[in-house]
Amino acid sequence: MDWQQLVSVILDELSRASEEHSCIMAATVLLDVLRDKEIKHAYPLTVKARIFNPRLTERLNKEPLPTPNLMAHLGADGCHMVAIGHGEGSSGQWSAHLVVVIPKGLRGKDAICDLTITQASVPGWGIHLRPILQAVRDPFTNGSEDIGVIINGSRVIYRAFPDDHSFEQASLWKRNPKRDSIVKRVLNRL
Repeated sequence: MDWQQLVSVILDELSRASEEHSCIMAATVLLDVLRDKEIKHAYPLTVKARIFNPRLTERLNKEPLPTPNLMAHLGADGCHMVAIGHGEGSSGQWSAHLVVVIPKGLRGKDAICDLTITQASVPGWGIHLRPILQAVRDPFTNGSEDIGVIINGSRVIYRAFPDDHSFEQASLWKRNPKRDSIVKRVLNRL
């Protein structure tokens, strides 16, 4: 499968439908498309992500992660962090982040695909993200080990919560005409 083309087409169609920042819509569309392409074992995975800008990433290469109190003072030094999926979430908002696990999806290894991590981009802090397709191991998918990915100098750290299926309560998770339309357009373009 040409993952680059698949990701590009899905992102284009999500954007066309004004859903480019919805991790749940992106995951459902990706899962539907993969199932149509006979990749039936892919599944959603709840994660939380922390994104360190390049300045903080560079600093963490030399010293351990600072305490929350010290972190507050690092902003003056140009060190910044964005968190996705942390906190309570507002009314009608789900308070985590959703990716898709694709067993044997990347050179025979399990992979995660995060189409909407770009919502955490903060250009003023030097955080310029792109969608992620990353090989992972069982300790990550079972929640016992974090993974880190470097994108344009920023470090993205994911923690998985495999027992959290609360996304299934979200209206976007359920089949709907908008989702079906996006999937149909993606499949027609592939």
